Amino acid sequence: MSILIIDEEARSRIREALRIARENPLRLAELKQLGLPTKEADVNKPLRLEDRPPGFERAHKSVAVILQRGYEACLTYEQQEVGMIKHISISSATQGMVPNVHAAKMIMEEFGMDIMQMLHAWTEEYAPGLFAVNILCMDDPDATEKVLNQGGRHAEASGIVGAEQSEGDHESLAFIVKPYGSKPQ
Repeated sequence: MSILIIDEEARSRIREALRIARENPLRLAELKQLGLPTKEADVNKPLRLEDRPPGFERAHKSVAVILQRGYEACLTYEQQEVGMIKHISISSATQGMVPNVHAAKMIMEEFGMDIMQMLHAWTEEYAPGLFAVNILCMDDPDATEKVLNQGGRHAEASGIVGAEQSEGDHESLAFIVKPYGSKPQ
């Protein structure tokens, strides 16, 4: 198990990553082109390398921050239909492992994200045998409740906040905000 230490030097790198990522967000059209199947992925069912579309290339706008003891956080801002979303991907250098919930929470807080305002989370294999936990939050925390409750949808009280459409069609909140080409309503 790795011990997470976030010192003032790391905080300075995090502030710089936030600035760079905010100045260079992924636009909705870029997100749609990625075509990632995150709809079916969650923290218990990872998105594997073989699940990606042929020719997939990782978004180049993510900003990485290497933290002590093998932790890494990659951040993007994503302009989605409901507003600006922070997307953080947190990994550990340990093969086959992701950071525990305490480390992920601590890293999220350093990036100005609140685990209680999480819209969606999933694990993803980003290289053979290496996994990261991905977390989406609204950039504006005050907008979270509006997004969770929009259009007759409601938040489910579980470890991960998901959503259910009023028609009974289950989707992750990443698709309620419709960045990856979901069907128009």
